[in-house]
Parts: sequence; structure tokens; C-alpha cells
Amino acid sequence: MAKMSADLRSLCRAYTPETVRIVAGIAQAEETPPGVRVAAIGMLWDRGWGKAPVTHSGENGEGAIRVVIRHIIEGRDAPRAIEDKVIEHVPIGTAKDE
Repeated sequence: MAKMSADLRSLCRAYTPETVRIVAGIAQAEETPPGVRVAAIGMLWDRGWGKAPVTHSGENGEGAIRVVIRHIIEGRDAPRAIEDKVIEHVPIGTAKDE
């Protein structure tokens, strides 16, 4: 993404109070479709409280993440071979043997 100039950023930020009121009005309006209201509420929460942390884990939400990188090797005289390289990532705060 291209870097926004300080002037443009400053101009956009000047509309913050007004746009927060507009988004809050959308979230509160009963005639607004539910999906739009939920999106507006999410925008307000994300900006007011920060986005929720994303947890990365292995299969079924548990353990290490396992990544398999397959490198296909083909040579003029060699038969086709596949090499696997396995990389395991254990999330911080978890034991690998759990």
C-alpha cells in the first residue's frame, strides 16, 4: 500500500468525531439491516479497543502449526523425486509435548 502523505492523513483525521457519530448512528438505527449494524459496531470496537488478538495453532485449534514444503526435483537423467521439509511452530506459552 502506498504511504499516505501527512497532509492527507491530517485532513482525514479531522473528520474523526463526525464519522464516529455517523457509524454509531448506523449501529443504533433499527431500520438499518442487521449485517450493516454488526459491521458498524465492529468498526467502533476495533478502533476503540483494538482488534482482538489472533491465535495461531495447529489442527483442531491445538498444538503446534505444521507446515510441509514440498520441493519437486526433476533432472534430465534422474527419476522424479519429491523432498519434504517439515517446519513446526509451537505457539508461545505452550509446551511442544502437550
